[in-house]
Amino acid sequence: KEKPDNVEIINALVQIKINLYKCEEALELLDQVYESCYREKQFYLDYAYCTAYLNYGDRCLEMLNKGINIFGVRVVVQTQ
Repeated sequence: KEKPDNVEIINALVQIKINLYKCEEALELLDQVYESCYREKQFYLDYAYCTAYLNYGDRCLEMLNKGINIFGVRVVVQTQ
């Protein structure tokens, strides 16, 4: 509560929301941390999972493509 913008706390909340299948809420949190997490593989996996779960195909593919551009195909495919 003291540091609502703390990225580590937000990432933990994202995992909780995903485990509860509250992907819409998780996406809102992921959008908040995009600027500070765009170099983390887990960010792209979580974003792709949530968008796929919500049937947002275009957004899912867009995030997977961004992840592939940063980490390469092999890394993204291994984690699927």
